[in-house]
Formats: sequence, C-alpha cells, structure tokens
Amino acid sequence: MTLTSKVPLAFARASAAAVLVLPRISPWPTRVQILGDPWNGADNGHRHRGSRAGMSRCIGACDRLMSLHGLLITPVARTVVDLARSDRLDNALAAGDQALRREWCSRDEIAEEVAAIPRRARGRKQAQLFFNLVDGAAHTAGESLSRLGMFRLNVPKPILQYPLEDADGAFGFADFGWRIGADLIIGEFDGKVKYAVDPELGPKAAQEALWREKQREDRIRRQADVVRWGMKEATDLRLLAQRLAEHGILPTAHNTWFDPPAHPE
Repeated sequence: MTLTSKVPLAFARASAAAVLVLPRISPWPTRVQILGDPWNGADNGHRHRGSRAGMSRCIGACDRLMSLHGLLITPVARTVVDLARSDRLDNALAAGDQALRREWCSRDEIAEEVAAIPRRARGRKQAQLFFNLVDGAAHTAGESLSRLGMFRLNVPKPILQYPLEDADGAFGFADFGWRIGADLIIGEFDGKVKYAVDPELGPKAAQEALWREKQREDRIRRQADVVRWGMKEATDLRLLAQRLAEHGILPTAHNTWFDPPAHPE
C-alpha cells in the first residue's frame, strides 16, 4: 500500500501516538493516519484528501517532523494537540499527560501548537480546553480519564500526586487529594499497574506487594478519608459521581478549575 506526496509522508494523530507508545482510552483506529501534502485552506491540516485501503491521508504542513525507529512522525506536542482537535478528549489527555510526564515535550511547546491553530479552524476550542487540563503529574491513563470526569462533573479540582506524611515521616504520594473544609480526602485510582508484580518473582512477591499497599492504606486512613475507584467508574460519569459523593466530594456552583482560563493566543 502506497501513497504519493510532494512532501515527506509522516505518521500523524493516533498513528504518531502509537509509534510513540502513548496511552489511549478507546480502541486504536483501524486506519493508519498519514500526514501528506499541505492544504492551504482555513482548516489548517484537518481535511482528508484521498486514501488507500487501511490508510487515511491527513492534509497539513509540518516543517518539524521527527524520526523514531526509522519512521517519520509529527513532533510530540503537535501529535497530542492534533489528537485534541480531531479525537476524543480523553484520548488526547491520556497521551498529553504522559508526554509531559516523560518530558517528551513541554507546556510551552503545546501552547505554541494550540496558538498556531487558526481562530475558525475545527477543533480549536477543544484544543484550548485540552491545554488547560493537560498535566504531567498524572501517572496513568486511568488517572487522566478520572480527572477529565471530575472536571465534567464540576467537582472541586483535586491536587495531583498529593504528598503523604505522618508522624513516622513521608510515605509517598496519593493519586488525588482534596481539602474539603477541615477534612482531607484522598482519592486513588485502582489500576492493575498499582499491584503489578513480575510473574517470575512468584506468589511471595505478590503477597508482599499487597501487604505494602495495605500498610500504606492504614497510614492514610489514620488521617484522611479514602475513596477508591477503578476503570468501571472512571468510564461512567454517573458511577464516578456517586462514588465521589459518598465521600463528600460534590459538584460546586461555579467551576474554578482554571479561573481565569489560560488560552494560548
């Protein structure tokens, strides 16, 4: 399967994210997305022109392509902003959070890509929202998805990677933390990675991992309420709202997640 182009063909959008091994919430697209000839219209690179079986050509110029494993792809910041414009916001946020966490791009670079989108171009508002939400403090895609759900539910903005400390000293970080009045509420997304153990280490290592997690939980509960949820709740706003409400985390009258919003111009 081949595509012809006057400019170098490069993987773009979800295909570039796949080459970068960035996380994704929904299933991966079945068509490979290729950046081809630039198109000079107002849509700034988000029109399709021509395809072959299994491939879609995205039209748009990119003068700073990068090479990874011998493959040309759009730069990391451009890739995650393209996802924010053309894909689901949860997919873009999961990828963008990890790109920042791994220091593969910076917020300034993301801001430059968002600012370069023409004012009337498709996906510009979602890209601006993405810029306001993206945060490299998230460790997993499940945390990214959960945070997006919290924003959509309009509950108080959590502190990410909340530092844990007691009389015996510091003992790591929690995924989320809220100060609701005088109360401290700790939120934990329970993904499988939290309990992952190398299979070659055997059941004893698994038991030790569970024991360490229980000790950590006991130390947290001595000073805070703890709310836990998994992917089932993270993918269902109704279930997530119910779980958070059970621990006093309720929607607010006014959204203050980014007040005022920081839209790149």
